[in-house]
Amino acid sequence: MNRPSLATRIHPPRIMRWMTLCLLTILCSLAFISPTPTVSAQSGYEGDVTPRPTGKNGAINPSDYAQIGRFATNVDKVNEGSELQRADCAPRATLGDGRIGIADLVQAMRYASGLDPLTAAGGPTAAVAAAKPALSQPEAAREVRVGTATFTSTTVTIPIELEAQGNENALGFTLAFDANLLSNPVAVLGTDAAAALLLLNPNEVGSGRLGVGFALPPGQKFAAGINQILRVTFNFGTADYGKPTPIGFASSPVALEISDEMGNLLEQRIFTGKQVIIAYPVPKITALNPDFAFAGDPMPFTLGVIGMNFVNGSVVRWNGADLNTTFQSSTLLTATVPASLIGTAGTADITVFNTILNPSPGGGTSNTLKFRIDNPVPSLTGLGISMIDAGGAGGMFEVTGDKFVNSSVVYWKDRAMPTTFISRTRLKVTYTAADIFCAGIIRVTVVNPTPGGGTSGALSFSIKPTITSLNPPSAVVGGSTFTLTINGNGFCSGAKVFVNGVARSSVIVNPNQITTTINASELDAVKTLQISVMSDGVVSSPTPLPIICPPQAKVTLASALDFGTATPARAPIPNRTARTFMVENTGCETLSLNFAIRRTGEDVTSGKITNTDDSGTFMLFNTTDGANTEIRSGATISIPGGKTWTFRLDFDPKIPAPAGKTSNLAASQVIPDVITSTFSILQGATTLKTATLTGRVESNARLINPLVPRLAPLVVFNKTGSNEFTVEASGYDANSDIYLLAYQFYDQAGNRIGQAPNFDLDLRQAGLLKGQSFTLLKKFTANDSGLNAYQVQVFFYDREDYAVAASGPIGTGQGRILNATSVSAASYSAEAVASDGIVSVFSENFGSQTVTAQTSPLPNELGNVRVYVTDANQVERLASLFFVSPTQINYLIPEGTVPGKTRVVIVNKGEVVSEGTMQVAAMAPALFTANADGKGAPAAYAVRVKRDNSQSTEPVAQYDAVQKKFMPAPINIGPAEEQVFLVLFGTGIRHYSAMNRVSARIAGVDAEVQYAGPQGQYYGLDQVNLRIPRSALVSGEVDLLLTIDGKTANPVRIHVR
Repeated sequence: MNRPSLATRIHPPRIMRWMTLCLLTILCSLAFISPTPTVSAQSGYEGDVTPRPTGKNGAINPSDYAQIGRFATNVDKVNEGSELQRADCAPRATLGDGRIGIADLVQAMRYASGLDPLTAAGGPTAAVAAAKPALSQPEAAREVRVGTATFTSTTVTIPIELEAQGNENALGFTLAFDANLLSNPVAVLGTDAAAALLLLNPNEVGSGRLGVGFALPPGQKFAAGINQILRVTFNFGTADYGKPTPIGFASSPVALEISDEMGNLLEQRIFTGKQVIIAYPVPKITALNPDFAFAGDPMPFTLGVIGMNFVNGSVVRWNGADLNTTFQSSTLLTATVPASLIGTAGTADITVFNTILNPSPGGGTSNTLKFRIDNPVPSLTGLGISMIDAGGAGGMFEVTGDKFVNSSVVYWKDRAMPTTFISRTRLKVTYTAADIFCAGIIRVTVVNPTPGGGTSGALSFSIKPTITSLNPPSAVVGGSTFTLTINGNGFCSGAKVFVNGVARSSVIVNPNQITTTINASELDAVKTLQISVMSDGVVSSPTPLPIICPPQAKVTLASALDFGTATPARAPIPNRTARTFMVENTGCETLSLNFAIRRTGEDVTSGKITNTDDSGTFMLFNTTDGANTEIRSGATISIPGGKTWTFRLDFDPKIPAPAGKTSNLAASQVIPDVITSTFSILQGATTLKTATLTGRVESNARLINPLVPRLAPLVVFNKTGSNEFTVEASGYDANSDIYLLAYQFYDQAGNRIGQAPNFDLDLRQAGLLKGQSFTLLKKFTANDSGLNAYQVQVFFYDREDYAVAASGPIGTGQGRILNATSVSAASYSAEAVASDGIVSVFSENFGSQTVTAQTSPLPNELGNVRVYVTDANQVERLASLFFVSPTQINYLIPEGTVPGKTRVVIVNKGEVVSEGTMQVAAMAPALFTANADGKGAPAAYAVRVKRDNSQSTEPVAQYDAVQKKFMPAPINIGPAEEQVFLVLFGTGIRHYSAMNRVSARIAGVDAEVQYAGPQGQYYGLDQVNLRIPRSALVSGEVDLLLTIDGKTANPVRIHVR
């Protein structure tokens, strides 16, 4: 292999600066100084150069070869002449070669050690240039090279290695480096040159050159192979990490030379440099501060990491994960440890990582130190409970304190309980029914396990015994000694019964039952004994054991009472047939009684009579001490202890008002010829006595006044058409055997008009119950009554007799059944009525009250009035009511009412007072108006939308005090950038087919309808939103027409300008 003899090899990359530095240095070192050596007479001995300048002290000692080393490394300049001749002592055979080099140092050391005899000075006295090196070297050439660098945080140590052939003794060279990156070189002998003499020339360090010369002791040689001969340590700045820098060799100030042990220069040599990357050092950790923390600590903390080779950019790692790290110095880092990392006890591996350069070497991960995470000692400050009832179901409660961890365990009487960690200050404990089976005081602690850990202080709560019942639940004054059984929970070993706070001898039957003895002496008066149970120091709540003197009823009442026959009337009659009985209270305490009189018979069992209260037929009175107080069913009476009260039952049958129905009746609405009821005397839920009541009524048919019970029978005669007369008459027949009606008409003079028309009548076939009152409406033409009819007589014929009553003059009476006319509440049109619409019905005598609904949803009854709506499918529904007065009702047609002819029945206190029909449509638009008459200004408001989308509302009606009504208020359409909308309210609108079937016109101009449908806040109320068109409008009052599905609502008027 051919190599230049003094070439400097750099690897891996050759950079321009290094090439320039090395080439210039080598060229300088190869410059010829003098072509021809000068020889003079000897002067002293070879190698004898001290003391300078004369030398010639006759001996060669260390000061001589040290001085020659200073010449060889250019630290000192040799004087030509005698000093150069004595200093230039190698090769020995020629007494020098005209230059001072490392071989001269070797030879001088041989003289000093006596390996060679002293030789008289001779040879050149003037410096000559070094011989030009050969252009090639044999393969066995020795090599001086830069080894692998090692780093600390701010230093790099460069080893210089010699690959020796085995005959090398000394070397001279200049170590070249980049002074901009590396500074303050410190050189020490390598591990394989520890005994060598080291000579340094630092004069050109500022320019990146350190002269080096050293020699082994005389006669010694480097072993063949690689020898570390020198280590040079440089400083560098932390800003230079990752930067490449060349380390190589130059021939100035010290020439590149290698000498054997005889002082002969060895020409076969190579000096090889390399490029070194300033690498991050491998950090090392020596200590942690702190070196432990408590698990679960809620606050982050700062960890100090102490060591060496830390750099700005070093990262502390926790179990391999980076922490937020702050560089303090090369020996100290601080890192923030989040609380989340110390939630669980254990250890964490702490390392420091320095950036790894590519290519390596450089940086890396430090050694590992363990950080301890110990469980703290917990503290317990509160329990979520203070007491639990024994015998309950399992449950849970919270424990509060501090320094709880995930592995904290709550101990209950030194027994670990299922524990759930919530937070550092809260734990949840789960217990089962078995845990609270026995009563007692429970000591609670919290234990944190190792590492660290410990047991908290204790808190206590109670499991309280509970009493669920006593047997017997009470005792009687004057009773005998008995065993009291207390049922409950938690009665475990050692439990005792307490009576009025005093412990008693007790027997534990099982944890749910304990007994004690109540002595007869304790039953001496009415009082209460307080019973409690103590178990394991915990006392139950007291349960009262009343000592009573209970009421005792002694009733003298026959099991069946027959009241005979009575005449029914429309109002109570005094001195009716009566039966009496007595009740005696033989006890000490007050006796409370209730009475029930219930109708029996077929009409009850068939379900036609649903309210069986018959206390209006068989009337009960308290007659004690001359009293005569009526007692209605359900009322409570109280008889003092030791007292006897007397009572009377009257049979007082009353003719019922016409019910207008044949089902869902009250007993008072059906009075048959034989009435049977059951009379019961009750003490709480206990029936003390029952008697069967039987009464009979006269069965003759009669005419009645259905409106006022005490007045004479009522017959009403009215003309209801140009050729039509209507007769209304009400009647009653206990056995329903009326078979014929007859109507005799009279003129104003009292003369009969023609023959009395008669009609067959079968009440049973008509569907009426036996004994139910009824009202008949009969219509006649002029052919029946004559055009001059003035009065009429009505005859009822039954199997026993007949009854007759006369009307007043035609048109002067008011009957029971009045025609009810239903119209739209908005337009007051009978044609604008729709399902889910608001309707007004007008008539007379709807009721006696004026009431407005105050609840949502709307009620089905107001002021005792109900409205029944039966649709075309014969489905009857109750209507929701807005308003009721004697002459007007506002109601909501029930949802689901199908279109078609619909019957409306108004009922007051269960009796029909008016009825009528109406035609219901699927959709019938109607608009509300300001005057509530279906005309004029609408019940509406205007919305003005301005350019910025702000909105304001404006009225569309204003009150005119002169005309005493609302008139349309002017609506100013405003500038072009404004829009005005009308919001109208109506009813019967919502069930239209499609939005494109909804249209509106104002003064004949189409207006855009933006919405039509439910208003959303009020039942049955609909809303229509439309835009007032700007085009083709005339100023003043104009008509607004709303048309939906081809039907036009009542027109309203607005004022535009």
